[in-house]
Amino acid sequence: MADYLPENAVDAGADIVIHSLHKTLPSPTQTALLHVNGGRVRIRQIERYFSIFQTTSPSYVLMAGIDECICMLQKSKERFFIDFYEMRKKLHASLERLKHIRIVDAFAPLALPSGKPGGYAPEMGKLLLIPEQEYMTARELHDALRVQYHLQSEMVTTAYVLLILTIMDTEEGYRRLSDALHEIDNNMEKIDNTKKCLRKRSKSELPEAVYTIAEADTMEGEWISSEDAIGRISQGIVAVYPPGRPLLVPGERITEQLIEELKDCRRSGCEIHGIALWGGEPDLFRLLCICDR
Repeated sequence: MADYLPENAVDAGADIVIHSLHKTLPSPTQTALLHVNGGRVRIRQIERYFSIFQTTSPSYVLMAGIDECICMLQKSKERFFIDFYEMRKKLHASLERLKHIRIVDAFAPLALPSGKPGGYAPEMGKLLLIPEQEYMTARELHDALRVQYHLQSEMVTTAYVLLILTIMDTEEGYRRLSDALHEIDNNMEKIDNTKKCLRKRSKSELPEAVYTIAEADTMEGEWISSEDAIGRISQGIVAVYPPGRPLLVPGERITEQLIEELKDCRRSGCEIHGIALWGGEPDLFRLLCICDR
Protein backbone atom coordinates (compact mmCIF):
# COMPACT_ATOMS: atom_id res chain seq x y z
CA MET A 1 0.00 0.00 0.00
CA ALA A 2 1.25 3.50 -0.84
CA ASP A 3 2.39 5.70 2.06
CA TYR A 4 -0.13 8.40 1.15
CA LEU A 5 -3.12 6.04 1.40
CA PRO A 6 -4.73 5.04 4.72
CA GLU A 7 -4.59 1.52 6.08
CA ASN A 8 -7.63 -0.21 4.66
CA ALA A 9 -10.26 -1.73 6.91
CA VAL A 10 -9.49 -5.31 5.87
CA ASP A 11 -5.83 -4.97 6.85
CA ALA A 12 -6.92 -3.25 10.08
CA GLY A 13 -8.83 -6.40 11.05
CA ALA A 14 -12.48 -5.50 10.40
CA ASP A 15 -14.69 -8.59 10.21
CA ILE A 16 -16.95 -7.44 7.38
CA VAL A 17 -16.16 -4.54 5.04
CA ILE A 18 -18.31 -3.06 2.29
CA HIS A 19 -16.14 -1.19 -0.17
CA SER A 20 -17.89 1.19 -2.52
CA LEU A 21 -16.59 1.25 -6.09
CA HIS A 22 -18.35 4.43 -7.16
CA LYS A 23 -17.60 8.05 -6.21
CA THR A 24 -13.77 8.11 -6.22
CA LEU A 25 -13.38 4.96 -8.35
CA PRO A 26 -14.76 4.66 -11.91
CA SER A 27 -17.77 2.41 -11.43
CA PRO A 28 -21.52 3.07 -11.63
CA THR A 29 -23.51 4.17 -8.60
CA GLN A 30 -24.78 1.25 -6.45
CA THR A 31 -21.70 -0.89 -7.07
CA ALA A 32 -19.74 -2.21 -4.08
CA LEU A 33 -17.81 -5.22 -2.84
CA LEU A 34 -18.38 -7.22 0.36
CA HIS A 35 -15.19 -8.51 2.03
CA VAL A 36 -15.29 -11.09 4.83
CA ASN A 37 -12.18 -11.05 6.96
CA GLY A 38 -11.02 -13.61 9.53
CA GLY A 39 -12.92 -16.52 11.06
CA ARG A 40 -15.45 -14.83 13.34
CA VAL A 41 -18.04 -14.40 10.59
CA ARG A 42 -19.96 -17.41 9.30
CA ILE A 43 -19.82 -17.39 5.52
CA ARG A 44 -22.78 -19.77 5.24
CA GLN A 45 -24.96 -17.35 7.20
CA ILE A 46 -24.03 -14.49 4.85
CA GLU A 47 -24.76 -16.71 1.85
CA ARG A 48 -28.15 -17.54 3.37
CA TYR A 49 -29.00 -13.85 3.73
CA PHE A 50 -27.89 -13.29 0.15
CA SER A 51 -30.28 -16.00 -1.01
CA ILE A 52 -33.11 -14.20 0.83
CA PHE A 53 -32.42 -10.56 -0.07
CA GLN A 54 -30.37 -10.62 -3.26
CA THR A 55 -32.25 -10.11 -6.50
CA THR A 56 -32.52 -12.93 -8.99
CA SER A 57 -32.32 -10.35 -11.80
CA PRO A 58 -29.06 -8.46 -11.24
CA SER A 59 -28.02 -5.61 -13.50
CA TYR A 60 -25.42 -6.85 -15.95
CA VAL A 61 -24.48 -3.24 -16.66
CA LEU A 62 -23.54 -2.77 -13.00
CA MET A 63 -21.69 -6.09 -12.84
CA ALA A 64 -19.76 -5.24 -15.99
CA GLY A 65 -18.88 -1.88 -14.43
CA ILE A 66 -17.50 -3.68 -11.36
CA ASP A 67 -15.39 -6.02 -13.49
CA GLU A 68 -14.03 -3.18 -15.61
CA CYS A 69 -13.15 -1.10 -12.54
CA ILE A 70 -11.31 -3.98 -10.83
CA CYS A 71 -9.49 -4.90 -14.03
CA MET A 72 -8.36 -1.31 -14.52
CA LEU A 73 -7.05 -1.06 -10.95
CA GLN A 74 -5.22 -4.38 -11.20
CA LYS A 75 -3.37 -3.16 -14.28
CA SER A 76 -2.71 0.52 -13.49
CA LYS A 77 -3.62 1.41 -9.89
CA GLU A 78 -0.14 2.80 -9.09
CA ARG A 79 -0.25 5.21 -12.01
CA PHE A 80 -3.81 6.35 -11.30
CA PHE A 81 -3.29 6.96 -7.60
CA ILE A 82 0.11 8.59 -7.93
CA ASP A 83 -1.31 11.04 -10.48
CA PHE A 84 -4.34 11.59 -8.24
CA TYR A 85 -2.13 12.24 -5.22
CA GLU A 86 0.09 14.73 -7.03
CA MET A 87 -2.82 16.67 -8.53
CA ARG A 88 -4.55 16.83 -5.14
CA LYS A 89 -1.39 18.26 -3.56
CA LYS A 90 -1.28 20.99 -6.21
CA LEU A 91 -4.99 21.75 -5.77
CA HIS A 92 -4.59 21.96 -1.99
CA ALA A 93 -1.70 24.42 -2.39
CA SER A 94 -3.61 26.59 -4.86
CA LEU A 95 -6.71 26.83 -2.64
CA GLU A 96 -4.79 27.92 0.45
CA ARG A 97 -4.85 31.47 -0.93
CA LEU A 98 -8.65 31.75 -0.73
CA LYS A 99 -9.80 34.47 1.66
CA HIS A 100 -13.54 33.87 2.15
CA ILE A 101 -13.97 30.16 1.37
CA ARG A 102 -12.55 27.76 3.94
CA ILE A 103 -11.25 24.49 2.57
CA VAL A 104 -11.55 21.28 4.60
CA ASP A 105 -9.97 18.36 2.82
CA ALA A 106 -7.83 16.79 5.57
CA PHE A 107 -4.99 17.01 3.09
CA ALA A 108 -2.59 18.59 5.55
CA PRO A 109 0.83 17.33 6.70
CA LEU A 110 0.42 14.16 8.74
CA ALA A 111 2.83 13.22 11.55
CA LEU A 112 3.49 9.58 12.35
CA PRO A 113 3.46 8.35 15.98
CA SER A 114 7.26 8.45 15.85
CA GLY A 115 7.09 12.19 15.24
CA LYS A 116 8.50 11.90 11.73
CA PRO A 117 6.66 13.43 8.79
CA GLY A 118 4.19 10.98 7.36
CA GLY A 119 3.17 12.61 4.10
CA TYR A 120 -0.35 13.95 3.83
CA ALA A 121 -3.60 12.90 5.44
CA PRO A 122 -5.33 10.59 2.99
CA GLU A 123 -8.83 12.03 2.41
CA MET A 124 -8.17 12.72 -1.25
CA GLY A 125 -11.64 12.08 -2.59
CA LYS A 126 -13.57 14.73 -0.63
CA LEU A 127 -13.33 18.50 -0.55
CA LEU A 128 -15.53 20.68 1.68
CA LEU A 129 -16.06 24.32 0.75
CA ILE A 130 -17.30 26.49 3.61
CA PRO A 131 -18.07 30.07 2.49
CA GLU A 132 -18.21 32.98 4.90
CA GLN A 133 -21.95 33.37 5.38
CA GLU A 134 -21.93 37.17 5.44
CA TYR A 135 -20.84 37.10 1.79
CA MET A 136 -22.43 33.98 0.34
CA THR A 137 -24.46 30.99 1.46
CA ALA A 138 -23.40 27.45 0.66
CA ARG A 139 -26.41 27.14 -1.66
CA GLU A 140 -25.31 30.23 -3.60
CA LEU A 141 -21.78 28.84 -3.90
CA HIS A 142 -23.16 25.52 -5.15
CA ASP A 143 -25.37 27.30 -7.71
CA ALA A 144 -22.50 29.53 -8.89
CA LEU A 145 -20.22 26.55 -9.48
CA ARG A 146 -22.94 24.67 -11.36
CA VAL A 147 -24.50 27.47 -13.44
CA GLN A 148 -21.56 29.78 -14.13
CA TYR A 149 -18.68 27.29 -14.21
CA HIS A 150 -20.41 23.98 -15.06
CA LEU A 151 -18.93 22.23 -12.01
CA GLN A 152 -21.39 19.94 -10.25
CA SER A 153 -20.96 19.36 -6.51
CA GLU A 154 -21.90 16.16 -4.72
CA MET A 155 -24.20 17.87 -2.22
CA VAL A 156 -24.90 21.17 -0.48
CA THR A 157 -26.07 21.88 3.06
CA THR A 158 -26.83 25.12 4.86
CA ALA A 159 -23.15 25.33 5.88
CA TYR A 160 -20.96 23.75 3.20
CA VAL A 161 -20.58 22.38 -0.32
CA LEU A 162 -19.13 18.89 -0.75
CA LEU A 163 -17.10 18.04 -3.84
CA ILE A 164 -16.11 14.49 -4.78
CA LEU A 165 -12.79 14.15 -6.60
CA THR A 166 -11.89 10.97 -8.47
CA ILE A 167 -8.91 9.19 -9.97
CA MET A 168 -10.38 9.95 -13.41
CA ASP A 169 -10.28 13.74 -12.96
CA THR A 170 -7.85 15.64 -15.17
CA GLU A 171 -5.41 18.49 -14.60
CA GLU A 172 -7.71 20.69 -16.68
CA GLY A 173 -10.61 19.86 -14.35
CA TYR A 174 -8.56 20.80 -11.27
CA ARG A 175 -7.45 24.03 -12.94
CA ARG A 176 -11.05 24.94 -13.81
CA LEU A 177 -12.12 24.27 -10.22
CA SER A 178 -9.26 26.32 -8.75
CA ASP A 179 -9.86 29.22 -11.15
CA ALA A 180 -13.61 29.20 -10.44
CA LEU A 181 -13.16 29.26 -6.67
CA HIS A 182 -10.60 32.05 -6.84
CA GLU A 183 -12.87 34.13 -9.07
CA ILE A 184 -15.86 33.58 -6.75
CA ASP A 185 -13.69 34.34 -3.72
CA ASN A 186 -12.37 37.59 -5.21
CA ASN A 187 -15.91 38.75 -6.04
CA MET A 188 -17.33 38.03 -2.58
CA GLU A 189 -16.30 41.35 -1.06
CA LYS A 190 -18.42 43.10 -3.68
CA ILE A 191 -21.55 41.39 -2.32
CA ASP A 192 -23.41 43.52 0.22
CA ASN A 193 -25.58 40.96 1.91
CA THR A 194 -26.02 39.37 5.33
CA LYS A 195 -27.09 35.75 5.45
CA LYS A 196 -28.66 33.75 8.22
CA CYS A 197 -27.35 30.20 8.66
CA LEU A 198 -28.63 27.14 10.49
CA ARG A 199 -27.55 27.31 14.11
CA LYS A 200 -26.09 24.19 15.68
CA ARG A 201 -28.02 23.03 18.71
CA SER A 202 -26.33 22.04 21.93
CA LYS A 203 -27.49 18.94 23.79
CA SER A 204 -29.54 21.08 26.17
CA GLU A 205 -31.50 22.37 23.17
CA LEU A 206 -32.51 18.97 21.84
CA PRO A 207 -36.29 18.46 21.78
CA GLU A 208 -37.96 16.97 24.81
CA ALA A 209 -38.84 13.30 24.30
CA VAL A 210 -42.40 12.94 25.58
CA TYR A 211 -43.03 9.47 24.07
CA THR A 212 -40.79 6.81 22.60
CA ILE A 213 -40.80 6.48 18.82
CA ALA A 214 -42.68 3.17 19.14
CA GLU A 215 -45.36 4.74 21.36
CA ALA A 216 -45.81 7.76 19.08
CA ASP A 217 -46.08 5.52 16.03
CA THR A 218 -49.25 3.89 17.39
CA MET A 219 -51.04 7.21 18.00
CA GLU A 220 -53.27 9.16 15.63
CA GLY A 221 -51.77 12.14 13.85
CA GLU A 222 -52.96 15.34 12.22
CA TRP A 223 -51.27 17.98 10.07
CA ILE A 224 -50.85 21.29 11.87
CA SER A 225 -49.51 24.61 10.58
CA SER A 226 -45.95 25.41 11.68
CA GLU A 227 -47.01 28.24 13.98
CA ASP A 228 -49.78 26.25 15.66
CA ALA A 229 -47.49 23.21 16.01
CA ILE A 230 -45.28 24.89 18.64
CA GLY A 231 -45.68 22.95 21.87
CA ARG A 232 -47.31 19.94 20.15
CA ILE A 233 -45.78 16.44 19.96
CA SER A 234 -44.42 15.24 16.64
CA GLN A 235 -45.87 12.13 15.05
CA GLY A 236 -43.44 12.15 12.13
CA ILE A 237 -39.76 12.39 11.28
CA VAL A 238 -38.51 15.74 10.00
CA ALA A 239 -35.09 15.62 8.32
CA VAL A 240 -33.07 18.12 6.30
CA TYR A 241 -31.52 16.70 3.14
CA PRO A 242 -28.70 17.01 2.56
CA PRO A 243 -27.15 15.77 4.79
CA GLY A 244 -30.19 13.80 6.03
CA ARG A 245 -29.93 14.46 9.76
CA PRO A 246 -33.27 14.42 11.60
CA LEU A 247 -34.29 17.58 13.42
CA LEU A 248 -37.34 15.92 14.89
CA VAL A 249 -38.49 12.34 15.48
CA PRO A 250 -41.86 10.93 16.62
CA GLY A 251 -42.58 11.60 20.28
CA GLU A 252 -40.55 14.82 20.56
CA ARG A 253 -42.01 18.20 21.49
CA ILE A 254 -41.92 20.86 18.78
CA THR A 255 -40.28 24.11 19.91
CA GLU A 256 -40.27 27.61 18.50
CA GLN A 257 -36.52 27.33 17.94
CA LEU A 258 -37.00 24.22 15.81
CA ILE A 259 -39.64 25.96 13.70
CA GLU A 260 -37.19 28.82 13.09
CA GLU A 261 -34.46 26.38 12.09
CA LEU A 262 -36.80 24.75 9.59
CA LYS A 263 -37.66 28.15 8.14
CA ASP A 264 -33.94 28.96 7.80
CA CYS A 265 -33.40 25.65 6.01
CA ARG A 266 -36.27 26.40 3.64
CA ARG A 267 -34.91 29.88 2.88
CA SER A 268 -31.47 28.36 2.21
CA GLY A 269 -32.93 26.06 -0.43
CA CYS A 270 -32.55 22.79 1.49
CA GLU A 271 -35.02 19.98 0.94
CA ILE A 272 -36.94 19.03 4.08
CA HIS A 273 -38.54 15.61 4.40
CA GLY A 274 -41.50 15.20 6.73
CA ILE A 275 -43.29 18.52 6.20
CA ALA A 276 -46.22 19.45 3.98
CA LEU A 277 -45.75 22.64 1.96
CA TRP A 278 -48.48 25.22 2.17
CA GLY A 279 -49.01 28.31 0.05
CA GLY A 280 -45.62 28.26 -1.68
CA GLU A 281 -43.88 30.46 0.92
CA PRO A 282 -40.78 29.23 2.84
CA ASP A 283 -42.38 30.07 6.19
CA LEU A 284 -45.63 28.25 5.43
CA PHE A 285 -45.65 24.51 6.04
CA ARG A 286 -47.40 21.87 8.13
CA LEU A 287 -46.05 19.26 10.55
CA LEU A 288 -47.57 15.89 11.48
CA CYS A 289 -48.49 16.05 15.18
CA ILE A 290 -50.09 13.64 17.62
CA CYS A 291 -53.77 14.39 18.06
CA ASP A 292 -54.62 16.11 21.35
CA ARG A 293 -58.05 14.55 21.59
